[in-house]
Amino acid sequence: MLSRTNKWFLKNLSRDHKPDCQDEAERIINNGGRIDPYKDQNGQACGPLRVWNNGNVPGLAMTRSIGDQIAKSVGVIEKPEIFNFVLEKMDRVILLGSDGVFEFLSQQDILDSVTPHVDRMDVESACNHLLEMAHISWVQRSNKVIDDITFILIFMQY
Repeated sequence: MLSRTNKWFLKNLSRDHKPDCQDEAERIINNGGRIDPYKDQNGQACGPLRVWNNGNVPGLAMTRSIGDQIAKSVGVIEKPEIFNFVLEKMDRVILLGSDGVFEFLSQQDILDSVTPHVDRMDVESACNHLLEMAHISWVQRSNKVIDDITFILIFMQY
């Protein structure tokens, strides 16, 4: 997410690497993996699509991961996609974050959280506020499971 002057817009610096992406799914299937949702004790599908080998592992809801040897055996790779863009003098804020930040918070939620801190260049308070909002959103929506909430927030001043 990038802030240019006082207008915010979403600039995708990466894309989610999930089993429902066609190119990612093809790589998994071509390497002997299968893509199915998790099934509960009654055999009912629940949750997102996951990557599996012939058994019940790894069950990952992502198609790229660092250091997972079992997942690597069925086509999960560690290679990132890289996108380039040029910063301009009117750019003020960059937010890079994991899906734990963006899963339940909208772009507007994030904007509302960070904006009050930009003019004061108080990045620490902005980080604390955003972290608290992301954590609360997980507690309210996810049945006791909280994903990692990792982000880098950069305030720029020229």
